[in-house]
Amino acid sequence: MVITLFDSNNGKFSNVLRFHWQSLGHEVRYTPLWDPRLVEGADVVFFEWADTSIQRASNPDDPFYKELNCTFPKGKTRIICRCHDIDMWCHNLRGIQKGFMEDLIFIAKHTARIAHEREEDNADRVHIIPHGIDLDKFTF
Repeated sequence: MVITLFDSNNGKFSNVLRFHWQSLGHEVRYTPLWDPRLVEGADVVFFEWADTSIQRASNPDDPFYKELNCTFPKGKTRIICRCHDIDMWCHNLRGIQKGFMEDLIFIAKHTARIAHEREEDNADRVHIIPHGIDLDKFTF
């Protein structure tokens, strides 16, 4: 499987996912900033934040599409976004075109609830996958 991963925080949260997917034999394309050329041929596109990368990707009028003479391969590629609390508090989900994401992941139940109350959870499926601490990294 080919997975394209956009993470504007330089992998702070997504490196664990990226290395895990690579260990399973998947081809993982990683970049911090939105680049539609990396989406071509991808089975999954994972946006680590609900930031400008996914906002631009969801906008068919984005200048990057026109400059490169391309479009997002909607329908051929599964689109997943992990929304962090700061994304929800800053209303970043409002900048994503409705119907663009298949899956929206929240890191906590309360953020998912608040986004739902604000009608900002505009994905086909919403999931809660809590952040955790890798206890193997600490000695008690």
